[in-house]
Amino acid sequence: MPGEPCCEIGLEFRKRAAMQPAVLVEWAHGGFGYIPTARHFEWGGYETWLGSCNFEPHGSEKLLDTLLEMVAEVRDPK
Repeated sequence: MPGEPCCEIGLEFRKRAAMQPAVLVEWAHGGFGYIPTARHFEWGGYETWLGSCNFEPHGSEKLLDTLLEMVAEVRDPK
């Protein structure tokens, strides 16, 4: 992922990835700061501040879903 995702994102990736064992790599292909979950935006905190985070509240879900699709394509190429 291009940044530092909160641990819940990595745990969700490990659980849902088509290839096992799965490990989420952080700061891959650049970095866009913290990647908080929608819940973190509700709580607030420095991970969600504009200077620390460049994502919308549901951005982590979109990134994770796309990453899981990419893993599934590698697992089962069409």
